[in-house]
Amino acid sequence: MKTINRLAFMIALIFPILILASIPVYAATDASTTTNVTETVIETDMAAPEETTVAAVEDAEIEIPPVENTEQGTTATDPFESRLMDPTFPAGTYVIPMDDKQGDVVKAFGLVQEILAEGAEVYRLVGPPDPTLETTQYPSGDVYEGGPFLVLGSDEPEVMEALSKFPTVSVDTLISSVTSDRVYKMDRPTRILLIYGQYGDSGITLTAMGLPFTQVNVTDIQTNPSMVYNYDVIIDDCPGAAGNVPSDIAQIIREFVAQGGEAIFSDIALLDLDAIFPGYVSVVDNEEGSFLFTQHNNGDFISQYSGVNPVMVYTMGGGNIVDEILNPAVRILMDSDSYGFDEFKSIDIQQTMYRVGAFYFAYGAGIVEGFAFHPGDQAENGFPDAQRMVSILIGNKLIHASVTDTSFELPYTGSERSIETTGKDNRTWRLLYLTIIMGTLFITAGLAGIRKPIFIS
Repeated sequence: MKTINRLAFMIALIFPILILASIPVYAATDASTTTNVTETVIETDMAAPEETTVAAVEDAEIEIPPVENTEQGTTATDPFESRLMDPTFPAGTYVIPMDDKQGDVVKAFGLVQEILAEGAEVYRLVGPPDPTLETTQYPSGDVYEGGPFLVLGSDEPEVMEALSKFPTVSVDTLISSVTSDRVYKMDRPTRILLIYGQYGDSGITLTAMGLPFTQVNVTDIQTNPSMVYNYDVIIDDCPGAAGNVPSDIAQIIREFVAQGGEAIFSDIALLDLDAIFPGYVSVVDNEEGSFLFTQHNNGDFISQYSGVNPVMVYTMGGGNIVDEILNPAVRILMDSDSYGFDEFKSIDIQQTMYRVGAFYFAYGAGIVEGFAFHPGDQAENGFPDAQRMVSILIGNKLIHASVTDTSFELPYTGSERSIETTGKDNRTWRLLYLTIIMGTLFITAGLAGIRKPIFIS
């Protein structure tokens, strides 16, 4: 015969510890993390970017727009408009379509990044109005939607070398010159830092696009937050810090963006966005399901889009979404008037509501963007149109500001509230409640076993 009272007591002690160990922590005094992912560079044939700081960039051609501190937040001169150029492109210029003329929109961004890595410059024509181009495939002229990329014919060696690595991407050439005042210039590849999140892996999308990136843990950012200055785009993947961002790290991220960096926050990490940049959006709990979202082209490079519209997007339950825009500086990328209605669920139990699925705003010379979904989830859940849409939204970040001045004051953040303990990770709290309940049951069982041993034969 064998007594199990000791076994019950041991389970009572170990079970809560195992559950609590899985809770994501992002505190300056605790270096624990939910993952064992080490700093990883996704390998491509591109040369590794030279380590530098944003403040050290000297070849800048973009002036930082003036920023006014007001009660309404940033109401500065439009930083997107300030980056526009008006060049003339001669016949023989390469055209990379970004609409239905493109055979592989997802990989097209990888091709652009590779051309930049080869040393050539790339230009993007944005709409509306969408440009009409006369090309080899369309000699009578046709409208090119979605923001086509152009590369000068003199850079043929660089284009051909890049195309050898991205053979599925469609490339055409101009047969007559074109002049546009809706052009953005790209002169170097974009350096991407992905902060790994256990729920939504944007690395899936970046890899599908052929974009190289560096992946780190939350603890790596805690240990060396200034590493963000070596990149142009940082992606704070769900759950991020669930809003519990230490003040020193929040300040560094604000400075990184204000100096020309771009920061993307996904799903629960929207709480980080709200903590670091309060007063711009209202973040609320989301719904589990697949919902129709309408895309909006605001005429700048960030919002260029051509494809299915509206598009079905999957949002994982227990996460976050935006229900209200609080600052007029915020621009909507996609929204839904029927959020909460899932065609795969019973109509009787559903209520629809307005929600913002993606948005962005200028902060100093940089850009802050929020996604109320996991980029990597879309293809995995059978929504190729959403995967294509997400790839476009991320790829649009290949255009970024160069820094000319780092001495200006940070823009008004819209609130003076603490950013130390705001927000919560819904899944984390559910695990904590389960821990308390199960722990209590096991402890009770253990104590009962001590008072009155239970025997099995």
